[in-house]
Amino acid sequence: YASLPTDERVEELLGRMTLRDKIGQMTQVEKGSILADDIAYLGIGSILSGGGGSPTENTPEGWAAMVDGYQEYALQGPLGIPLIYGVDAVHGHNNVKGATVFPHNVGLGAANDVELMRRIGEITAVEVAATGIDWNFAPTVAVTQDVRWGRTYESFGEDPDLVTPLAVAYMEGLQGDDLSDGLTVLATPKHFVGDGGTTWGSATGAGRIDQGVTEVDEATLRAVHLPPYVEAVDRGSSLVQEPGQACIPDTQLEHLGILDAPLLQPLPEHRMAGPLVIQLGEVPLPLDRKIVFPAVNHAVPVQ
Repeated sequence: YASLPTDERVEELLGRMTLRDKIGQMTQVEKGSILADDIAYLGIGSILSGGGGSPTENTPEGWAAMVDGYQEYALQGPLGIPLIYGVDAVHGHNNVKGATVFPHNVGLGAANDVELMRRIGEITAVEVAATGIDWNFAPTVAVTQDVRWGRTYESFGEDPDLVTPLAVAYMEGLQGDDLSDGLTVLATPKHFVGDGGTTWGSATGAGRIDQGVTEVDEATLRAVHLPPYVEAVDRGSSLVQEPGQACIPDTQLEHLGILDAPLLQPLPEHRMAGPLVIQLGEVPLPLDRKIVFPAVNHAVPVQ
């Protein structure tokens, strides 16, 4: 069985999966929100470490032991499917004590050095992989339009012509030439689409200046906010992550929604075959039914 080509192994596993198995494999859980025994019982497909999601022993060895431990539980499941473990290493593997931490993207945007970004991606990939992790929720490709937005520091700048080459170089540094190389990690351009265009004052919670709604017409969305994603997919990205917020007004969701064909039209032309990562816990009602249900029908995983 292990000697079968990957496509055949995947088809064989899919043929054996129940609906419960498929739901489990589509679900990614923060490590602090699941018991280890439930990984195999629920057939969980992925775990992540969010901010502060470090092991008790916050060392590279401690991280590797933690991830290996979760993998052992996953492999005890009836299908024996290993986990994919994710982490936010946006400017270095910064949750790990002693890791190399790089400047925030706003500073790297000021430097505007494509080869430097590629090298930062390579270094980050090695340090992430050394802790047993194979998935990085980066790069952030937001094109900030209002510096008051609470995540401006995560953006390389306000011009897609600046943001795109820097973000793609970082992504290529993370992924290398071959993701089967043990010193590379899967990249995730985020947050699809338009989080950098957030309208000031549109957040729905007190003090939530890093969230809100991007109130732009379709032409602006395509011209300013979509280009980094198109280029990233064209250069090897197989998935993107959405923002877990009402990035597009509810009244426009049917036409400009995250999964709507008109908005995504450029991406299939550029070989996007992978999933869209939806942060389910942050999707507010009633948008959950308009986003999550189509997401499941499109067979994409949700956090």
